[in-house]
Parts: sequence; structure tokens; C-alpha cells
Amino acid sequence: MKKIGLKIKKKLFFRQIFVLIQIVLSFMFCAAHAEETEKKAESKDFASQDTEPEYEDYVLSDMESQLRKFSSKESGIFSVNYFDSQTIVQDTFGDTAVRKIYDKNRRLIHLEGWKISSNSSDSEKEYYEDYFYSSKNERTPEKCITINLKEKHKLETLFNEKGLKISEKRFSLEDESEGKDDKKESKKESKIEESNTWKYDGSRRLIENEKITYLDKNKKNIQKNVYDYKIEGEEPDYTFYENGLIRLKRVYSAPGEYKETAYFDNGFCVESYFKHGIKTEVLQKAGGQVVNRVVYEKE
Repeated sequence: MKKIGLKIKKKLFFRQIFVLIQIVLSFMFCAAHAEETEKKAESKDFASQDTEPEYEDYVLSDMESQLRKFSSKESGIFSVNYFDSQTIVQDTFGDTAVRKIYDKNRRLIHLEGWKISSNSSDSEKEYYEDYFYSSKNERTPEKCITINLKEKHKLETLFNEKGLKISEKRFSLEDESEGKDDKKESKKESKIEESNTWKYDGSRRLIENEKITYLDKNKKNIQKNVYDYKIEGEEPDYTFYENGLIRLKRVYSAPGEYKETAYFDNGFCVESYFKHGIKTEVLQKAGGQVVNRVVYEKE
């Protein structure tokens, strides 16, 4: 019985020694692993300080194989989201982002331009546009209102049925925040600075553009450009008016050949002749009489 008791004690002793060895080895392994992990973390943090973040190349689609997100180094990040029958498209590259919202008929109804900062609180909207349609089935907008928060102005643009601009008015938004009531702010916003109108022929070609700049309440500058398409496929004849007076006229006689006349005050004008796009002769006139003539030699 004593021999059996000694054998059991020996087995228990050796088993305790084995367990202690395992505990010591496990502590040593954990310490070494922790030290290695800390070194890797330090090296990673150091590397992140010296390198700029890069866009990851990937394409993300939903369960219906519809594109939801796209990213590349060359194009930045493009994402598509759907909310309340609207489609929201966002295109981000560098420190700029453009956000577009389409209605259920896939018509653009709102657009925003943002300046992106690493700190979200410093990011700011620079401009936004709202589009309006004459009917639910109309695909081309009839009106667009643009608010430029950075340059502090408002644009009201009208389009024809072909989507071409026919008029645009620019209003100043300066000092709008100083208004203490709605009436004062309304007066600030309704101050017109500039207006443009465009006219087109049946081939969608521009035939007239008039620009009015409002200098003050009683003074404005009116500039008009008129285009006359006489030679099919060639440059049109061109006339420029300022406050009702002709200031420049260009008339083509053949492709690349034209006469250009600049009109000044007091009956003085300069006629320039071009052939193959190269100036060949200049006449200076006063009161209809030639006072100087310059002929350019062919090279």
C-alpha cells in the first residue's frame, strides 16, 4: 500500500511540474507576440503619416446587378442611391463633390456642388441648381434657378422646347445676410446685375445674343451680337452693336475671305481685309475718306 501511495504522489508531482512549464511558456509567447504587434502598429502609423490616402479600385452592385458605387484613382468615387422614388447620384474627386437628384421619371431636378474638407464641419456647399418642367411628361426643363453661395449671385435661366437657353438673368446676393426682415432681404435679392437673351434659327444655330449690364438704377450697357449664315457650313457674317451703334462688322465673300470693319466715334473706322484667314490690307477712314492704307506682303 505504501508503494502504491508513493507512485501516486510521484505522478501528481510530475504533472504539476508539467503544468507550470506550460504556463511559463504561454506567458513568454504572449509577451513576444504583443511586442511584435506593437512594432507593426508603430510602423503602420508612421507610414500613414508620410503617405497620402489613395482611392481604392472597386465596383459595387446590388442584388439586381445595378451599379451602386464605383471607385478608381482616375475617376474618384461615384455612387448611386435610391430614396423615396428619387435617384441620388454623387460624384466625388479630390476636394470637390457634385450631387444630383433625379425624380421618378429620371429627370434632373436638383444639383449641388460641394467643397470637401477632411473635417466634415468645414465642408461647405458652393452652389446649387433647381430645375422645373412644364408638365410631368416633359423631358426638357423650362427653367433653372442657380444659387451661387461662393460668388453670391442668383441666376434665373429659361429654355426653349429644344433645351436651348433663351434668357438668363443674374441677381446680386451681396449683403443678403444683413437684412433683418424678409422685405429687406427681398430687395437685396431682386437687384438685377445682368441679363442675356438668345435667338436661334430652325437649325438650332445662334442668330442673336443680347447682353444688358445694369451699371446703376439709371444707366445700363447693351451689347448685341448678330449672326447671318449666308454660306452653308461656313462662318456666318457677324455684326456687333453697343448701345445701338455698330462697333464691328465682318462680312465673308468666300470661305476664309472676309472684310472686317471696326467703327469708332466721330466717323472714324478701320477696314481690314483677310484672305485665307491672313490679313492682306488695312484702310483707315475718317468721314468716309481714306487717310491711311497699309498693304501686307505675301510671305
